[in-house]
Amino acid sequence: MNLNIREDTVRKSSHSGAQNDCVEAGSGRTCVGVRDTKHRVGGFVVVPDAAWQDFLNTHR
Repeated sequence: MNLNIREDTVRKSSHSGAQNDCVEAGSGRTCVGVRDTKHRVGGFVVVPDAAWQDFLNTHR
């Protein structure tokens, strides 16, 4: 799994409030990284693309 999450792909959740109290997600070559909007320097939790798609399909 390529863990290089590209900053130009990172997007904030549409559920974020005015206080930036949510998450951001960005993509790598074969994975998706998720991080805390308020603590961007803390890094990403990285999951394979297929797992991210399963999560999105389950939570729509």
